[in-house]
Amino acid sequence: MKYKIAIGVGLVIIAGLVLSGMLLYGQTPQAIASPTASPGIVVVNTPTQVTFTIDLSGTPSAIPTGVNLLRLSSTGVQTIVATMKDDGKASDVKAGDKIFTAVLNMNEAQPAAFRFQVSAAFPGQLKRVLSPVLVLNVWNSYVDSASGITFAAPPLPVT
Repeated sequence: MKYKIAIGVGLVIIAGLVLSGMLLYGQTPQAIASPTASPGIVVVNTPTQVTFTIDLSGTPSAIPTGVNLLRLSSTGVQTIVATMKDDGKASDVKAGDKIFTAVLNMNEAQPAAFRFQVSAAFPGQLKRVLSPVLVLNVWNSYVDSASGITFAAPPLPVT
């Protein structure tokens, strides 16, 4: 009798583990939108506050404290550079609207292309969901000597 109960309990435990494994691993991963950056270009040697946003209103189950802005190195290594907020404070326009915001102060010494991504956590998923990559360019500043107008442009090709 003891063995039948133990086997029955063992089967229930195994069924529970299989079901929880299906819930954790068998879910279709969420997809998230591309982040945006404003301004979309940084000028060399010009301190600039860049506001990054991502609209997760189409994925309402995102964990509010689990949205990170990542910077990707040239080799693809991801580094968390900010936790994105949806609290209506600082640069976030409205609390709870599922539009997450982070601000980075940038001042780059030379032209470059920086790659950013957002990672978001969702309940019941062990792996974070990554956004498409956003490229933020750093351009040189040029002055038109005839008009005195200053403008930013991508690096000139070397010939």
